[in-house]
Amino acid sequence: PGFEQTLILKCASRADVAAGLRSNLGHLLRCGAVIRSVDNLGERRLPLNMRAPVGDKPLVGHYFLVHFESPPGVKDRLRPLQRLDPFMIRGHVCDKTEADWVRPCSTGEQCKFGEKDKPNFEQAYAVKRGYRHY
Repeated sequence: PGFEQTLILKCASRADVAAGLRSNLGHLLRCGAVIRSVDNLGERRLPLNMRAPVGDKPLVGHYFLVHFESPPGVKDRLRPLQRLDPFMIRGHVCDKTEADWVRPCSTGEQCKFGEKDKPNFEQAYAVKRGYRHY
């Protein structure tokens, strides 16, 4: 079946990013995967505080999207290998088999994701622990 992997690699020199991507793609090939495409999404700021395996806290990372096909069970084999990779910040593998998947809010309907209505959201401000509402 088809899979899609998102990778966030540490921002370093171009050679280090290439080495990190090469090691991850090598893990995929050793697991029996056939790599279809690799998309470079560029260097972006991380959406939240993440910790790399070495222990530093990077603020930006190189984002990659890898499309591949492999036998089932590749997720369980890749997870421990990704944790040991010194260039990797975060990686996730998901199935691409959902043929009827539709991007949220593209149908023109009102999007509801279960968020709560906060009428006084603008009046809330951050305090040391939590938010204070007026």
